Amino acid sequence: MSHKISTAFRNKIRRTSSSSNRPEHRLTKQSMRRFLSPSSHRSSKNWKTIANISPLSKKKKSASNNPNSTTSPSSVDSLTRRGAKLTRQGAFSEALHCFEEALSVQSEQVGRDDLSLADTYSDIGSLLLVLGRYEQGLDALEECIRLRQAPYVLKTDFVCAAGSLMQMAQSYAIHGKYEEALEYFDRVLRIHRVSYGRNSMVVAATLEKLGAVYFRIERYDSAMKSFEEVLSILRRQNESLLSTSGDKVDQKMAAIVYNIGVIHKKKGSYKKARDCFSGALKLYKKVGNTMDSVERRNSIRLLKINILKMESRIR
Repeated sequence: MSHKISTAFRNKIRRTSSSSNRPEHRLTKQSMRRFLSPSSHRSSKNWKTIANISPLSKKKKSASNNPNSTTSPSSVDSLTRRGAKLTRQGAFSEALHCFEEALSVQSEQVGRDDLSLADTYSDIGSLLLVLGRYEQGLDALEECIRLRQAPYVLKTDFVCAAGSLMQMAQSYAIHGKYEEALEYFDRVLRIHRVSYGRNSMVVAATLEKLGAVYFRIERYDSAMKSFEEVLSILRRQNESLLSTSGDKVDQKMAAIVYNIGVIHKKKGSYKKARDCFSGALKLYKKVGNTMDSVERRNSIRLLKINILKMESRIR
């Protein structure tokens, strides 16, 4: 089951020498893949492009949003194009050098508070994270966010700021800094609700990530609230979609209902857990060709096992 919590968080809690009363919880990159967006699944070895998580491939002319911007595009564009090409080739250090040079030129021409610098900071931050320079990468993304929240930004720039916030949230979660991750996920959620509407699939995806982090630190009530809101959005979406698209929503709903069942199981509410697992089973049986047959068969098998376990505990 691709979205189930038990698989996503099956790695044991790691204890470090710096642990105090409460052990430090950490996620591995492998386990984070279960609830991070596909764009965050790349490592420094197989990362072909960062176009999906930065504005690299869709460079907006942000300076046009600021009437005071006078950036000369010639040298900056040349450097950013070369940086983009090197990134696609996997030459991350060389690409970073190009973007840093572009940032230096831009800063000299328009100052450090111009919106046209935001995209460059985002590219630099993304590359620094890939290269393992974690703190510097987060600093660059913070600067990108600061610029995109300037008074003259457009709605599209505000949404791009949410993308940078999402990168930071996921980076904090991967490194085991869950409180910081929750803070940034919450900021992303607020932006997405305003930009896309409270019942959009974008909001549902953000809530799912938020719930997964809450689950990881055993804040089950908060995780339950997040997953229940996701389920509510999916039900509304399912009512408005055609049957073919509805299969995909049913599959997602099944995963979320399963997640809620796991939380009930963790809290000792075995009857509620069994009911959730039974509900997820019915949804998976409804799913058609939109789901891989092997995955569907394995998901159904796992749910049946969980239902039997819950029934044995209820007796």
